Amino acid sequence: MSDLYHGSGKREQKIKRLSRGGPGGRWVRGPTTIDTLPDDVLLEILDLYRLNPTTTTHWDLHWKWHTFAHVCHKWRRVIFASPRRLDLQLICKPGTPVRRNLDCWPALPVVIDFRGSTSSGFLRRVLGSDEDNIVAALEHPGRVRGIYLDVTTSLLQKMDAVMQGPFMALTSLLLSSKDRIVPVLSDEFLGGFAPSLLHLSLKGISFPALPKLLLSTSALSSLRLESLPITGYISPEVTVACLSALPNLKTFSIKFLSPTRPNQRSRRLPPRTRVVLPALTKFSFRGVSQYLEDLAVRIDAPLLCQLEITFFNQLIFDIPQLTQFVNRTDRLRSLSRACVYFWFRGLGVSTLIRPMDKGIERWISWLILCKPIDWQVSSMAQIFQQSPPLHSNIEELIFAANRTPPGWQGDIDVIEWLDLFHPFSAVERLHVADELGPQIARSLEEGSRDPMMEMFPELRTLNFGSPSESTSVEQFITTRELSDNPVIVSYSSKSWTQWFKFD
Repeated sequence: MSDLYHGSGKREQKIKRLSRGGPGGRWVRGPTTIDTLPDDVLLEILDLYRLNPTTTTHWDLHWKWHTFAHVCHKWRRVIFASPRRLDLQLICKPGTPVRRNLDCWPALPVVIDFRGSTSSGFLRRVLGSDEDNIVAALEHPGRVRGIYLDVTTSLLQKMDAVMQGPFMALTSLLLSSKDRIVPVLSDEFLGGFAPSLLHLSLKGISFPALPKLLLSTSALSSLRLESLPITGYISPEVTVACLSALPNLKTFSIKFLSPTRPNQRSRRLPPRTRVVLPALTKFSFRGVSQYLEDLAVRIDAPLLCQLEITFFNQLIFDIPQLTQFVNRTDRLRSLSRACVYFWFRGLGVSTLIRPMDKGIERWISWLILCKPIDWQVSSMAQIFQQSPPLHSNIEELIFAANRTPPGWQGDIDVIEWLDLFHPFSAVERLHVADELGPQIARSLEEGSRDPMMEMFPELRTLNFGSPSESTSVEQFITTRELSDNPVIVSYSSKSWTQWFKFD
């Protein structure tokens, strides 16, 4: 029984206290062995064990109640007498003989779970030998509680055929596909009705009737639509209409597979009143800025504290509505620490903005998908120049990059760096990683020669990774001293991740 006592201190104390006492809090004289525990005490111990996060592993996400059910007849009786409290489920995993054994097992909820882990979100690919077992489980619509699958087009067609009616017990549906030919769910999928659904994730799958289904999912807590193909396009207006029917939605993600712009002819003027999403705390987007603009002008999310944005490359980023949306969201204002990270020969340029202290986990994340480094600098400059709420409170700024290629400095004109510097008028501490040191130093030196150029007017500390001639900023320092606004230059071997930790 040592495993039953493994967990947090409070749980251990409660288990030990219960194991010494009988029903109604009566104390039992002398030592108590596990076989003499009253049923209610044993049930409490098993329930606490189930709730202990150490009872599941990274690769096995469900607690093994069946192990305890085989200990003895008493344990089996106690366990099966409380299936809801102990959250008893039958797990259909790779290799589970559902077709052969389901009728022999207790009539418990079924979870079809091919996840590799919760943290990575990885879904194991379904092998042909498992397809029939999955279909066999789906033939019991009243019992299926969760579905987590990476599907082929052929498997999705088989599933669709047996899922034409409501699955009233279904609370979680996560389907993904990597097929080149995008699989499509029919309009009759789930009978267009899923009132118990709490979590819905579709990745690389087209579902034209999704807006209709969402009208029945008022309890939905998380909605993830990712790698959306062109055939699965949903207009901003329809998206907002769907969101308005989801008052309990906490997490929303909409990510397009390729740049897809709203149809200019079908675009409507925004309504006079915005849709309020009262529970939304995290919003993730990937697409073109015009689509996000059409969303931002139509919604308010008063509790939003995590905003993740990925833009495909564009020549012009016009985001006035997004700026106003952020300004209307209290938890996204007053973020005071930012890191701008350049991915040479990689994804693009990213920025993470967060508060100085811990508290509620609040942040805004940007990623612009463009490879040329000069485009990365100018794109991020555009974003910040248009968005005072994003930078007006930033007191600490970090510039970092991955490994830089030889001769890259010649790809960027100084004026592009200065355009990026200009919006950060409140920055007091600036940290520059070694990879960017020479280029940032040269830009500061050049900018200081222009009396009309104002760079980091509140700056007090400038930190470079290591001292060298290429990071000399004598002209900049002299200019600041003459203006009675001195800056201290220091050097530190800290990585940008160390600088970005909470104080």
